[in-house]
Amino acid sequence: MNDIQKDQSAEQEKERLYSQYEKLIIRRDQLKKEAGISEALYYHEFGPLMTDLFHKKLECIQWKKIISYCQAVANTGKRVNEGELETYISNSMMEYRDQLRELIRRRDQTKKLEESPLFAVEKAKRIYRDIAKLIHPDMHPDLAGNPYFTELWTKAAEAYHRNDVHGLEEVKLLSHTALVRLGKNGAMPRLPDIEERIKSVRDQINRIRSTDPYLFKFLLDDPEAVKDRKKDLNSELGEYTDYGLTLESVLTKMMGKEFTDAWKRKMQME
Repeated sequence: MNDIQKDQSAEQEKERLYSQYEKLIIRRDQLKKEAGISEALYYHEFGPLMTDLFHKKLECIQWKKIISYCQAVANTGKRVNEGELETYISNSMMEYRDQLRELIRRRDQTKKLEESPLFAVEKAKRIYRDIAKLIHPDMHPDLAGNPYFTELWTKAAEAYHRNDVHGLEEVKLLSHTALVRLGKNGAMPRLPDIEERIKSVRDQINRIRSTDPYLFKFLLDDPEAVKDRKKDLNSELGEYTDYGLTLESVLTKMMGKEFTDAWKRKMQME
C-alpha cells in the first residue's frame, strides 16, 4: 500500500469513526428527550399520590418522636413542658430537612466545581464563538432554514449557559462535519481521542436506558402496570394512615385527647 492509499484509508477510517460518533450523540440526545418526557408524565400520573404518601410518612415520624419524648419525660416522673416539646420536635424534624439541604448543597457545589471553574468558563466562551463562526444564522443566512443547524445552534446556546465544555465540543464537531458534507468546509477536524469519546457516549446511552427516568416509559406504556403502581401507592398510603391513627391512639392514652388534637392541628398547619 503506497502513501496515497494509506492516507485515503486513514481518512476513510476517520470518517467512519466521526459518523459513528455523530450517530451516537444524536441517539443519546434523543434518549434524554424521551427520558425527560417520561419523567414529566410519571410525576403527572403518580405525583399527587407520592406527595400524599410522603406527608403521611412525615406525620408518622413526628408522632413517634412526640410519643418517645413524652415517654422519656414520664419515666422521670415529670410533666411534659409543651414549650420544650415544641422546640424538640421542631429541631428533630428540621434535621431531616437540613440533611436534605446539605446533601443538595454539596451536590450542587461539587457540580459547580467540576463543571464551572474559571478555565472551563473561558474555554466554553471560546468554543461558543467558534461555533458561532461556523453556523450562527446571522453570519450564515444560507443555513438559517436548515432544521439540523437550527437544532445544533440551540444545543450550543443551552450548553454555553451551563458552561458545558464537553457539550460545546460535541456541537462544534457535529457542526464542522455537517459543513464538510455540504462542501462548505475543508477536511474533517482532528480528534485524537475519538474512540474514547465514542465509548463515553455509548456508556451514557447505556446508563440512560437502564435507569429512571427513562424506564418510566415502559411502566407508563402498560396500563396494567400503571394500575398496579397506583394500587401499591394507595396500599402504602393506607398502611401509613392506619399506622398514624395507631400512633395517635397511643399518644391519646398517654397524654389525653386534647393534647393529641392540639398537635394534630399544628401538624396540619405545617
